[in-house]
Amino acid sequence: MAGRINPASMYLRRNAIFLLVISLLNGHVGYTQHRWSLMDSLFPGLPGSIHVYRSDASLSGRPSIAWYVEADLKDRSLSFDTDTTVGRRLTPSGFYQKNKTPLVV
Repeated sequence: MAGRINPASMYLRRNAIFLLVISLLNGHVGYTQHRWSLMDSLFPGLPGSIHVYRSDASLSGRPSIAWYVEADLKDRSLSFDTDTTVGRRLTPSGFYQKNKTPLVV
């Protein structure tokens, strides 16, 4: 049928707009510039298509440590998966063992 809107597309669009609004509002409340340091050396065996970064910049005057992972989604040798703690309590080490030693937790 012509003119019919895909519900999944509407859901994604609505969530993207919501995240954009939250990001803009958050920027007015308190802006913090993170200085990210490349930490690949702490994770031996990472493929060249994955990089790990760390920041210890404070957030709103409070101490904070943040991590992020950059991965090349075009690298076909990588497999991406998710896991949650729904109904159980796992530490990062627990996730690592449960998921058969993934590259990143």
